[in-house]
Amino acid sequence: MRLALIEWIDAAGLPDRFAGWSKLDDIRAHCEPVLVRSVGWLIVDAPERVVICPNLSADQYGDSPTAIPRAWIRRVVPLRQPDHARRGQTAPRARGAAPASGEGHGSGDGDGRG
Repeated sequence: MRLALIEWIDAAGLPDRFAGWSKLDDIRAHCEPVLVRSVGWLIVDAPERVVICPNLSADQYGDSPTAIPRAWIRRVVPLRQPDHARRGQTAPRARGAAPASGEGHGSGDGDGRG
């Protein structure tokens, strides 16, 4: 898997100040797609879409996947992977950091997964 920054155009509505009925001139002037930058591990790199996950666990779980239609993508920038990721290892613990309760995948929110 590769680590990448994806720049893509996303659909968007009007800003909140135009909630509800709006003049067509305001819609024309203020309703624009938005440029988004997402960083993650490239899980799927297919002709019609890419899927990235910003969070991966050592036991092959992914969190918060985003599927982006290929037509919406403006550019893909490969990012340098940390040395431990290239070797398939987990990141070294920060100095003095205590292990997280229930290390592994999961959010640690009491759902029993970590």
